[in-house]
Amino acid sequence: MKVSTGFSRKLVRATGPATANEKRPAKETILLVDDEPGILAALAFQLESSYEVVTRDRPADALELLETLDVAAIVSDQRMPGMTGSELLAASARLRPDAARILLTGYADLPAVIDAVNEGQIYFYLTKPWRPAELEAVLSRGVERWRFLREREHLFAGLERANAELEARVAERTQALERQNAELERVNDV
Repeated sequence: MKVSTGFSRKLVRATGPATANEKRPAKETILLVDDEPGILAALAFQLESSYEVVTRDRPADALELLETLDVAAIVSDQRMPGMTGSELLAASARLRPDAARILLTGYADLPAVIDAVNEGQIYFYLTKPWRPAELEAVLSRGVERWRFLREREHLFAGLERANAELEARVAERTQALERQNAELERVNDV
């Protein structure tokens, strides 16, 4: 049986460091988790030109990292010692609820995959050997979803601040009007 690691060779044009006048957008961080070093290296090689790639070969290490590192996406192998990928992704959903969670599985047992998707709140799953273009497309959509959720969160926070400021101004104006009414009543009673 021939196993592809998803390795794709690409010609990447070196652009060099950004100048002081030119700012490059920050790359989104993605976390890759797989207990097989060759697969982890192939995934990282494929994706490092588009993303800031962080790798872990043990699910427990990945969860520990997620306590402090914000990531746009998590790509995890399903079968790993100690914890399955779906268990890792379910736990990561509590730590990083907006991150796209992608399961990479080497087996195509449909009921097991469905259980894993439901258990891990998985955004998408891919089978090994993966097609590089499909992985990149899935990641791109997942990261775009993450950006959208972040922007929505930012907009809601802005609306809440604006609402709180408006309520404070209304309360302040109401108090001023109450003072003026009390003063007018006092003057009219005299």
